[in-house]
Amino acid sequence: MSTNTLRNKGFKATLAIAGGLLLAGSSMGLASAESDQEATHRAMAEACGDGYLCVWPEANGHGEMVKLFECGVYDTPWPVGSWINNQYTGQVAEFIGPDPANPGGEWIVQYTSTAPEFSDNSRGFDTRRVHPC
Repeated sequence: MSTNTLRNKGFKATLAIAGGLLLAGSSMGLASAESDQEATHRAMAEACGDGYLCVWPEANGHGEMVKLFECGVYDTPWPVGSWINNQYTGQVAEFIGPDPANPGGEWIVQYTSTAPEFSDNSRGFDTRRVHPC
């Protein structure tokens, strides 16, 4: 996995190219009792690491992963397709984007996540910005 560092308004975000990691992880070594959703969650958590908020452009943790650790507001390079809030227990992250009732207006907090929590899809939102803490 290659890692590049991005800088946004003095804060640091890490962009990790996960190319195929989750595909491989979700199909190998599964216990027979593990559901597809549990396998996806496990693979996303392992790719993200403890203490991070991670977002992907596609469902089920596919595509380029952006790992966020430091507080700040970060624009994502694409609409968020799935995410895991693998930060420390109780840490609240905000997902921000256009208001569905007024797409041309100001952006709003579309969803808040209290760690630990994950979503294997976009939950129907057009999220373009995240605030990890």
